[in-house]
Amino acid sequence: MQERPLRVGWVGLGKMGRPMAARLVSAGHEVTAHRRRPETPALEGAAAMEEELARLAAASGILISMISDDAALEAVADAVIPAMTRGALYIDMSTVSPAASARVAGKAEAKGVDYLRAPVVGSTDVAASGELLILASGPEEALRRAEPLFAHLGRRTVYLGPGEEARHMKLALSLMV
Repeated sequence: MQERPLRVGWVGLGKMGRPMAARLVSAGHEVTAHRRRPETPALEGAAAMEEELARLAAASGILISMISDDAALEAVADAVIPAMTRGALYIDMSTVSPAASARVAGKAEAKGVDYLRAPVVGSTDVAASGELLILASGPEEALRRAEPLFAHLGRRTVYLGPGEEARHMKLALSLMV
């Protein structure tokens, strides 16, 4: 059975985000991307580039962010969550603190948006080859919806629980390295 291409909004075309988004494009998914900095090159093969986060969010049943830090996550979440439709899925794959992620979770829940925390383990080369380890936490149903995308991004996805468990695990692994 052939996988059905998904329409995905993508925020963050930095060192890790670009190769990850490119993998989804090459797998046939319809990716509309947002670059947070105007000097960032467009994503080759993207269905479109969208400069307005709210418009990207409103048009995306699934929105993925891969951004730099807590402040960036909260700024993006504040722009996208109010524009997302009830039942949409917001996946953040960044390395951020559990506290910032919990604040985003509260906003998503209040809006009726599913929020999946999915930080990754691996380098840019590993991202480009689709061999990342994905640590996931949040609603299990959200993980099931994300699995067709995660299959192109990582070699393995580990579900850790309904809350901030993935953030804690990512921080623990980073400390060990």
